[in-house]
Formats: sequence, C-alpha cells, structure tokens
Amino acid sequence: MEILPIERSKEWGRKIKELRQDNDYTQQELAEEAGVSSVIISKLENGNFEKVSLLSLMKVLKVLGYKLEIVPKGAQLEKGE
Repeated sequence: MEILPIERSKEWGRKIKELRQDNDYTQQELAEEAGVSSVIISKLENGNFEKVSLLSLMKVLKVLGYKLEIVPKGAQLEKGE
C-alpha cells in the first residue's frame, strides 16, 4: 500500500493522473464516471486540492479502484492492509 502524506499534493496529483491514464480514461470520462466536473479532475491532477471537496476526491479515487484512509501520523500499517 502506498501512503502519500497530504502535504505532498503534487505527488497525489501525479498519482491520480497516472491511475487515470492506466485505466484509459480521459479527464472527461473519469469526471463523468465519478459524478464530478472535469475541472475537479484537472485540479486534482495539478495538485490543487484547496478547492476540491473531500467527497469529490473520494468519488474519483473509488472509480480508480482506491480509497482514502486517514491514519495517525507515523502509524505503521500491517502488511496486507
């Protein structure tokens, strides 16, 4: 499991773009599938999370086969999680 700290939003953006491309979605197709606007996808991919709701992020990640988890800073995850 890959853990990206929220402070590294540019890395989140690159990862979301990579996942979208790996799943052969255009930004518009991903937006439609997730029920968000293509502007939201663009903001996420550019690491501009300030004006994107948590719900929108969760919808996009779900379509891409991921989920958002909040864990305590420094927490160790067990293998298989």
